[in-house]
Amino acid sequence: MIVVTPMMLAASNPPATPAAVIVAIGCAGALLGGRGGRGIALVASFSGLLLSILWLWFASKGFGKGTPWWDDMVQAGILAAAFLVAAIPLLLARRHSVDR
Repeated sequence: MIVVTPMMLAASNPPATPAAVIVAIGCAGALLGGRGGRGIALVASFSGLLLSILWLWFASKGFGKGTPWWDDMVQAGILAAAFLVAAIPLLLARRHSVDR
């Protein structure tokens, strides 16, 4: 939905495709499991959080058109919150694995 909808509407949304790729990388890392998988998922979470914040900022300016795109702002806000929530347990797991 994040990638295909802007294409169908011919609406510029540069962060959409990279955000979807980051989600896929994070999911792959989580499926790998173990310390390496957690590391990949953690990097993806922080990258996704940064990209979502940029998306939110771009959308608030209407991607250069001046009028905020509220639907994109909502999507970016939800993604930013999801990436942040995903990073917390990954950080805690990393901290506990280093302490041992």
